[in-house]
Amino acid sequence: MADVISSLSPEAYALRLCRTLKSRNAFRFYDPVTFPANPFVGCRLYLRRCEAFGYIVDDSPFIVDVLDGNDDIVQEYFLTRDGFNWLKRALNTRVEAPDAPR
Repeated sequence: MADVISSLSPEAYALRLCRTLKSRNAFRFYDPVTFPANPFVGCRLYLRRCEAFGYIVDDSPFIVDVLDGNDDIVQEYFLTRDGFNWLKRALNTRVEAPDAPR
């Protein structure tokens, strides 16, 4: 597993949780979260915590997307279920509205 700190894209602006729903062959997206004071540092902080707690894994249905300023995915990391739930609480994010533009 690559070191999150050294591999994080300099374009990192926001984090968005995503969950694969295998029973419906679909994804459930959550509202993206950014850090107004310094988006890159905020993204790095939460990803470093996930790494330190052992929440980042090689493959999982639980994903955190790293978005750039245009809401394009520049990176993604797979999380454990506990990591996904922790990050969802820590970022206080909710399921994205079904009609939200993507």
